[in-house]
Amino acid sequence: MKLIFCVLTALVVSGISPASVKRCPPDWTEDISTGSCYKILNEKMLWETARQKCPSQNPYPPPFNARLVEISSSQENQFVKGLFSQAGESNGFWMGANDIQSEDSWVWTDGTPVNYTDWWDNEPNNYDGDEDCAMWRRWWTNGEFKWNDAPCNGKYGTFAAVCEMPGLGSSIDCIDEHSECSVWAEKGECTANPFLLFSCAQSCKSCGSDDISDDIMIQYCKTVLTEAENVKNGQDKEVVGQTT
Repeated sequence: MKLIFCVLTALVVSGISPASVKRCPPDWTEDISTGSCYKILNEKMLWETARQKCPSQNPYPPPFNARLVEISSSQENQFVKGLFSQAGESNGFWMGANDIQSEDSWVWTDGTPVNYTDWWDNEPNNYDGDEDCAMWRRWWTNGEFKWNDAPCNGKYGTFAAVCEMPGLGSSIDCIDEHSECSVWAEKGECTANPFLLFSCAQSCKSCGSDDISDDIMIQYCKTVLTEAENVKNGQDKEVVGQTT
């Protein structure tokens, strides 16, 4: 109960609602339905460059890791495509899907299989035998974006990219807000990272526990209160989750 009391107290003192607290860092956009944050990298680059660059965009402590975006549903696909206007006239955007290891066996960068797809007709076709990385390609006649396989090495061009990362928790319910929560809990991240006590309340068993150390609780409460005050004062440039 200490966790819930801490969060409620911080928000009540600040005079704002829990829904007002930002879940994503500056320059990232939240999709409420997935609980994830997304960022467009406007610079045109190789797929491997994008894969390595996404993690560096994340100011949160591990295990809130950023990666090339993983699309799991039509809704998420449409949401991400709605962000493309941020990149001006770019005709393509890298995602995490690839079949580098085994042709036609599409996986995300963490090796999990790709279940949802939105390929253009007759795609993926592995044209010229070396199209192993997936991207959104704009069709020149109508401006629509759908999935296409392309050479990872930039043979036919380089593209912008979309990064994804989990958002910070904003619910006081005893739930897990991220699919990775149980994995993080098994690795012992709950005791090392106070942010998980909120985002992964079920797996971390923090929704009704009095066993959370005072040091961790103080750190988390300070974070919530600081962010609440930033929202109240309109200080949107503050980095969520930063503690001193």
